[in-house]
Amino acid sequence: MINSLQEDTIMAGNSMASLLQWLDGRSRTLGWDAILWLERKKLNRFLLQEYISRFASGHYLKPITDSKDTVTSEREYLYDYTLDYPRLAFLSTQDDDDPLEDKMALTMRVVGGSQVTLKQSQGVERAIRIDSIDPLDGPSVRMRLDLPKVAGTVGDDGRVLLDLSKGYDFQLSYGQTEFMNNKLGELFKAKFEEIDVVDRVYPLSVLAPGINPFMRPDRFLMRAQQASEQARNPRSAEYEDGALVVFVAMNGSNLGQTPTAGSDFKYLIPDDAGKDFSATVLYSREIITYAPITNRIFGPLTGVTYRIDRDANANGRVTQITATGGTCTVPGRTISQTSWPADYEVNVDPFTYPYAEPTGPLKIVFGGDGSIDVTFKILQDTTLRFVRPGTEVGTVKADVFWNSPLPIRLEEISGYPPRLVYGYSGANGFWPRDNVRPVNLPPPFSAEGEAWRMLKERLTDTPYPNSYTYDFFQKTWANSRETVSQLEFYKVLNLPFGHAIDASPYDMKLPRDLVLFAKVDPTTTAFSVSPTEFVVGAGDNHTFETEPRVTGVTWSVENIMGDNGPKGTITTGGKYTAPAAAQINGYYRRVKVTATKGSYKSSALVSVVIRDITINPLIQVCEPGQKLKVWAGSLGTGALTFSVVDQSFAGSVVPNVVNPENRNEHIYTAGPKQTGVFYHIEEIRVTNALTGRSQLTRVLVDHRGANLAVSIVGSAGLPANQLKFEAVLDPVEGPITAAQWEIAAGSGSIDPALGIYTVDPAGEHRYAVIIASFSFAGVGSFYGYFVLPLPLTEFPAVMQALTH
Repeated sequence: MINSLQEDTIMAGNSMASLLQWLDGRSRTLGWDAILWLERKKLNRFLLQEYISRFASGHYLKPITDSKDTVTSEREYLYDYTLDYPRLAFLSTQDDDDPLEDKMALTMRVVGGSQVTLKQSQGVERAIRIDSIDPLDGPSVRMRLDLPKVAGTVGDDGRVLLDLSKGYDFQLSYGQTEFMNNKLGELFKAKFEEIDVVDRVYPLSVLAPGINPFMRPDRFLMRAQQASEQARNPRSAEYEDGALVVFVAMNGSNLGQTPTAGSDFKYLIPDDAGKDFSATVLYSREIITYAPITNRIFGPLTGVTYRIDRDANANGRVTQITATGGTCTVPGRTISQTSWPADYEVNVDPFTYPYAEPTGPLKIVFGGDGSIDVTFKILQDTTLRFVRPGTEVGTVKADVFWNSPLPIRLEEISGYPPRLVYGYSGANGFWPRDNVRPVNLPPPFSAEGEAWRMLKERLTDTPYPNSYTYDFFQKTWANSRETVSQLEFYKVLNLPFGHAIDASPYDMKLPRDLVLFAKVDPTTTAFSVSPTEFVVGAGDNHTFETEPRVTGVTWSVENIMGDNGPKGTITTGGKYTAPAAAQINGYYRRVKVTATKGSYKSSALVSVVIRDITINPLIQVCEPGQKLKVWAGSLGTGALTFSVVDQSFAGSVVPNVVNPENRNEHIYTAGPKQTGVFYHIEEIRVTNALTGRSQLTRVLVDHRGANLAVSIVGSAGLPANQLKFEAVLDPVEGPITAAQWEIAAGSGSIDPALGIYTVDPAGEHRYAVIIASFSFAGVGSFYGYFVLPLPLTEFPAVMQALTH
């Protein structure tokens, strides 16, 4: 025996034992028929599988290209912004005493695209920032979602839908200020509203009707619940642990309540070691009492109608179900016998009885303690036509009465899965007590005796086909009692998420309500590919597996989103080799890896990147002392270090303490203004401590203030890979013909006297920083800059704005 202190220690946390103790003795369903807890991280895997499957149908979010004014004189241009799958997150916006939240956040990572920032100055547009995004460190589109404050109605297909256009407070986490993030969020809000419904709507859950008409989900209410106090702490390993909670009312049921502030409503997913629970289904004692047995009795009866009575003072608890119409006809048949106690042959006319017999209709009465009482009376006359020994016609009056009390219990036998058992009481249990009397039958059947006893047995008892009771008994009891007794409840109900919940019968408990501790299975197949999302370097390889391990699968790889470039190869053992960097246009390619066995298949999404470190922005412009954000990401697990290459200008780069959970977001601060310096190009190096590899980002620090307006004149008469630039000090005087030109950073070359820029097709940079300078005797020196996005053909709207 353990003392109370030890018991408290053992049952601490969110163990199954502690949750069962909380569930014991009273109902915790708050008047709902069922409550579902679905763990957020596993639910996001479900959304990932939905996202992957859409590439085959064509109903996916297409890359977004658009522009948006942000701060004064600045406009952001987004090109081919490719969004990843939607991920649910939690918002801690309510009182800590409130166990549930009615809001959630949804994020979608940007896994590819480009962004150019233009600023108007001196009458011309200038690019002041260029980003090139890949899956290593893209920004996120974040929005808020209001979970409905009123119950929603389950549609015909049972789907609970997530519509991306219904979000609000959209933000893109890539601006230098919160204001810029909000303005770019407005762009995505508008784009989501324009997208076809079929492309922007995701099934958040499926409340499948299943095979039991008495358990058809009708209305639902969703809330979010955090697993613990630590789920609110960004520095905790349990940050954002929690679940989506779905309250379900079946067809005809009343709505329940939601937990009030300060209540002890538990997070019902256990944290037992080695179990990996990620879902829980809690059924009310009432719904598991009446729904299965009612379906077994009324379901097979053709033409039966019924009335469901509920207790108005007990959250709509079903008290009884009574047949109101329908009949059963027993076909006519011939009964004969040539031996003792009588030699006879008799034709029995067809026999019809109503299910709603006025003196004893088919009725199921449900007690508040979980007990069941089934009653039914057959009261009807039947004509018997004798062939021998004579030709008399007689009548038999049938008066057959059922009364079967069925208390429900969960039977747990060591070594066997638990099972729901509908027990019985009374000597006859499921067997009817019959009272069949002869009326004007010829001897020896006109009185009690062996002849009448044997004829009555043939007329009434269930072993004899077409007896009075055979049809009803066979349909409602004989083939269903054992099935009901050994019911695998979670499979018969088929309530939540189609096939997305996997429960073991060993984890089914009945402390008072019926609870199933289970797992969210994000696939609709017998296995899933692991990992389901992966980033690999160009030319590298990775071996995929299935969970659980399955032998004999066929592996394949295919392009997505209309890409027709080299997709890599995969072996029969699941070893994927990515295409080489030279085979990839841009900085990344996405493919789908699929494992197939028979009719089952599962896929993973693979991003192939040509850079092992991504740093953004690639280039930006600032003034002395100005602060700018810099982001980076890398392949593998190596820590990234940020440093300023040349310390002579006193620039610095430090982690962003305002956003500590993003360890790869840093703040660069330009050094002070220096006399006699027009500008300098600051280089910030990001190094992978594990591999030693590094990448550079650059900042043009404008010390003096560019006083030459540099712009593209055009490309008329020039080859497609060239542009003509001009520099203007005074618009009245026109272009300065004696300006000197140079490339300060980036790729390509420029004629120092003519200002004709030539693209380098092998250049490694996606930009060129072009400097124009001019000295006027007795007046002074002047300079201007131009940041040119590359390649030239990728940014048509930007190039149009930059061309004078």
